[in-house]
Amino acid sequence: MKQFLFLLAAILITNTMTTAQDKKIPDYSLTERKDIPVEYTWKMEDLYQSDDEWKADKESAAQLIAIIDELSKDWTTSAQKMREFLDYLTVINVKLTRLYAYAGHQNNSDLSNPLYQSMVGDLQTMYVGYSSKLSFFDPNVLKLGEEKFSEYLSSEPGLENYKFSIQDILRNKNHVL
Repeated sequence: MKQFLFLLAAILITNTMTTAQDKKIPDYSLTERKDIPVEYTWKMEDLYQSDDEWKADKESAAQLIAIIDELSKDWTTSAQKMREFLDYLTVINVKLTRLYAYAGHQNNSDLSNPLYQSMVGDLQTMYVGYSSKLSFFDPNVLKLGEEKFSEYLSSEPGLENYKFSIQDILRNKNHVL
């Protein structure tokens, strides 16, 4: 019986491999983007309908980043403030990831297009500014300490989403100057 099942599995795998080989995808590596059938391209409109929509969302992200300084003053003074601040950073991270996915895929589709090169460069600059605005983050977590974070974690269930990241910072405390 085992031999029969093994033989049946081998036949099914072979048939699947043959079917996949029969549907060979053409090589479009030397073809201009405009000449590639749409079914072989990224569906960028799932991210943004247009470059203008992308630019508007980039401005929105810049506005969110601009008020981090104000929000960061007392973010570790309570479990609720900590969760709210971390949720706010998550919104920014999701937005930046989406922006970068669009610009990066567009740029990779046509490396000669200066618009998409510029968009990628703008986002890289935005990431650097965002990272520098968060320079307080690890020191504040370390100052908060493991014991206080454990208290916050038990009183604010929403912090569970950030537990690993925060505990990772705390775990490395002895290696931070």
